[in-house]
This record gives sequence, C-alpha cells and structure tokens, in this order.
Amino acid sequence: MKLLITKRKLTAKEIDLLQKEISDSLNITLFSKHRWRKFDILFVATHQGKLVGVCAVVDLDNWGKIGPLIILKNYQGKKCGTKLLNHVVTTFRHHNLFIGSSNSKVWSIVNKLRFNQIGYSKLPKQVKLYFFKYIIENLNCSFILDTIKKRLLHKRGEYKTFIRCSSSTFSNH
Repeated sequence: MKLLITKRKLTAKEIDLLQKEISDSLNITLFSKHRWRKFDILFVATHQGKLVGVCAVVDLDNWGKIGPLIILKNYQGKKCGTKLLNHVVTTFRHHNLFIGSSNSKVWSIVNKLRFNQIGYSKLPKQVKLYFFKYIIENLNCSFILDTIKKRLLHKRGEYKTFIRCSSSTFSNH
C-alpha cells in the first residue's frame, strides 16, 4: 500500500476519527482533542486522501519522544505502522529517540529499527520529566476512567520502553 506521509497539523475531522479509534483501543489511553492540536511535530499518513495513521514526536531537549503512534483499524496488518514509524525514525536518524508502548506490534517494529528495550528507572531524566508532566496535564475524569477501563478491566498489556541513541542532539524539524 502506497502511503503519503506529511508533517502537518490534523484537521478537526481527523482528530474526531482518532478520538474514536483511541476509545476503542486497549493500547492507547484517551487524551483531549486539545492535546492533538498542541503537537509541533506530527506525521500524518494518508492513502488516496484518506487518513491511515499519525505519529507525533515531542522535543525533549536532546531526546525525541515518539508517540502517540496510531494506525486506524482498517489499515492495521498492512505494514502501515512499520512504514510510518520507519519514516519518523529515518527523519530523526541523527537524534536520540524514545518510544513506549503496550502494543506487541510496536515492540516488534522498534526492535527491527534497532531500538533497545530499557527499564523505566534507566530512562533519561528528560523522558521521566515528560511522563510526569504528561500525567499532570492530562489528569482529568476522562483520562482516569479510560486508564482504569483499559488497565484494570481489560488487562491492557505490559508497557515497555525503548530507546535509540545518537551522538547528535535533538532539534525541531
């Protein structure tokens, strides 16, 4: 499947579509529409003009935090996630990168892209601070209820963290 991957903001319709997809997924915790608009670096994959998926990159000083990475259900299993993540990693090949996920498909892709699994305690300080800030910013009823639903009621999978290091520093693209 031929994908067009561009760096751009999402439309309101695309955000609504992603919110629906997230609410149905066990691997991603719901966050606000406002949060989608805040991403400075967002890669959008389309096929024949239709949204396939998105991948955000957050600048954390000399680290890039990859995610959320979302592929719409109709396009899963067609290597779209691999193509999108490969595009992001290639774009930021000279930068330190971090990704965390409870999705075993993502684990497989990042292993092929030479990421190394690392425990939370060994993550760089910038990444740990991002997690803390993310939780504080998103601490609302919807976030809490979605987290409880996905982690406790549906036994969401183990969350694993991966890094890929470079000697260069992270900068905006």
